[in-house]
Amino acid sequence: MTIDFAKVYFKHGTENKDGVVQKGMASDLQRGKYLCTSHCQIEVEGKKYTVLWKLTSRGAAVNLPPIPPSATPDDPSSEDEEEPDDQAVVASHCLPFKVMGTCYSRERQKALEEANEYLYEHNRPVFVKLVKEPKNPHDKNAIAVHLMSSSDYNKVGYLASELTRFVHPLLEDPSLDVSVKKIRFCTTYLMIGFYLTITITKRGLWEKSVIKASRKVK
Repeated sequence: MTIDFAKVYFKHGTENKDGVVQKGMASDLQRGKYLCTSHCQIEVEGKKYTVLWKLTSRGAAVNLPPIPPSATPDDPSSEDEEEPDDQAVVASHCLPFKVMGTCYSRERQKALEEANEYLYEHNRPVFVKLVKEPKNPHDKNAIAVHLMSSSDYNKVGYLASELTRFVHPLLEDPSLDVSVKKIRFCTTYLMIGFYLTITITKRGLWEKSVIKASRKVK
């Protein structure tokens, strides 16, 4: 999938920043104050840009600094989640989570292999759901990760135990969104096999400890 961006130059507080918006949105933007409710960071040729996904006009005009004659990113291809600053008003916040224990059994590896084939060879969707396991003999707070690619959901691993306390209160929220970020076959880890990273999007900001943990997710 390719998304065309247009470069914008904006001021947040007293700091001038480089940003990009989708080209279809750029034609409607004018100088003024905006409320950004969804954003992330990307890096193009070593330079960081803020992707402003959702903007709402705040009405009052402001004097923005002129756009510098630096290069406009044509094909941003990688995204890194940044921690929203304290002044940002965020409607939803998406973070990556590593799924633990994917190499624990052949059944989990088989399910991940099938999901990998559906995603990358057949370009078909793979669905994710989170399931509480209060009767888990090792951890009553465990949250299992299940994938469905063909006919039924199969357990492929667990969320890290130190993060489950932040996710438990969200499981009954219909706005919670869980999706596959990446499935990869790795030969450099101690256990060779398929590994899974998912994304979880919640209303409002994730706690700082969760944001810190997500920065270690590859």
